[in-house]
Amino acid sequence: MLRRLPRIVAISLAAAAMALPAPANAATGHRSFTCTGTPAEPSTTRTVTGVIGRSGLMRHVTVLDAAGSVLSTRQHPRRVGMSRWHVGYVDRDITGAKVPDRYVLSVPPKLPGGGGYFDATLVIEFAAGGNWQISMFDCQVSGGPTQVGNGRTFACTVVPGEPGTNYAISGRLNRHHQPARVRVVEKALGVDLTRPGTAALIGTVAASPWHSGYTDWDITQANPEGNSYTLTIPPVIAGTGGYFDAEFIVDFGAGGSLQTSAFDCSVS
Repeated sequence: MLRRLPRIVAISLAAAAMALPAPANAATGHRSFTCTGTPAEPSTTRTVTGVIGRSGLMRHVTVLDAAGSVLSTRQHPRRVGMSRWHVGYVDRDITGAKVPDRYVLSVPPKLPGGGGYFDATLVIEFAAGGNWQISMFDCQVSGGPTQVGNGRTFACTVVPGEPGTNYAISGRLNRHHQPARVRVVEKALGVDLTRPGTAALIGTVAASPWHSGYTDWDITQANPEGNSYTLTIPPVIAGTGGYFDAEFIVDFGAGGSLQTSAFDCSVS
């Protein structure tokens, strides 16, 4: 399966420019989602849309081509087991009636409420032979919230890069999706930081300038280098069994910055 490579780039911190979306509450409601991916040239773009019911199951899932024409629609997708394409995800057969090709969508077992994001993989098995595996990042969820509690924990691992860029990040999430008691460990160098309270929003606004639609959190703990640490996460995160992507940004006290990506942060 094609995956994004981790981004490690020199950047400087800037103020965000959008307000934090309203947090989910204990109520639940129907949601809708949209996923888009392009495996090669623009003509290969595929979009998947659908509804997520109160039970969390997908309904009325439609596949569209680059021109917006419907290729397949299935009212009740069928779960066909754990994903063969994406570790920890589940495969759902979304092939419509009398459609010659087979469409399978790999998604996390738990999906977030409205305002959240998730990754997916669309696998197209062509009747004439061969297949496409289309990675779809930041599928957007709109509509009602899902019920989540204060007891969730999360864990992120930054894909190893150069020495000093291999981070493990963990913490807790409250029902408003705010990270707390965040621990950052740089495995190679042995740097261990902990922020015991609730992470603070950077500046007076919340939207991340590094990842569209995401939220920046200041997770800095006092350290001799004078570095500051930022965790960029979706404003709404799925319940136990879900996944999310994140960015981890280090603003070095001696000058310069580092941005790294963490994919499939787990929620438990």
